[in-house]
Amino acid sequence: MAVNESVVRDRSGVPPRGNGTWSIRATALLLLAVFGPMVVVAWWYISFAVSAAKYGVCMANLRGIGQSLSVYEQRFGAYPWEFDDLVRAGIATPKDFCCPMAVFSIGDVDRCFVYIPGQSSASDPRNVLAYERRGHHEQFGTNVLFADMHAENVKGYDKVMKLVAETDGRLKAAERAGK
Repeated sequence: MAVNESVVRDRSGVPPRGNGTWSIRATALLLLAVFGPMVVVAWWYISFAVSAAKYGVCMANLRGIGQSLSVYEQRFGAYPWEFDDLVRAGIATPKDFCCPMAVFSIGDVDRCFVYIPGQSSASDPRNVLAYERRGHHEQFGTNVLFADMHAENVKGYDKVMKLVAETDGRLKAAERAGK
C-alpha cells in the first residue's frame, strides 16, 4: 500500500476536512491568548529588574564619586572645583560619572551628575555635594550625595531642588560669616 504523504490522518485514520489551515490558525490564536499576557508581564518584570539594577549601579557610582572627593581632599587639601579635576588627577575615570540609564556619551563628566563646589569634609553634613540630573530613573527616585559622604535616594525631584537650595543658602551664609 502506497502512502500518500499529502493526506494527514488523525489517530482514527480519518483525514481532516479541508487543508487544515483553520485549525493551525485557531491553535496559534489560542496559544497567543494563553501565553501572550504571560510574555507581556514577564517582559515588564524583566525590564523593571534591569532598570533597578542600573539604578543600583548609579547609586554606587555616586558613592564612588564621594570616595574620589575624599581622596582628592587628602591629596590636595580641598575638594576640586569640578569633576574634571578628579579625572585629571587620575583619581576617577569618566565612566565613574555616568549613570547607566543616561543616553549621554561617556567622557562628558557633567552630564549625569551635578556637583556643588566650594565645600569640604568640614561642611555641614546636610549639604548636598552632588546629585543626579533629572530624567534618568525618576521612578526609583533621585540619588543624592551629601557632605558627610552618604548617598541617599530622594523621592521627588522637587525635594532634591529644595535640598540644593538649602545647601546654597548655608554656603552663602558661611561665606558671609567668613568675610
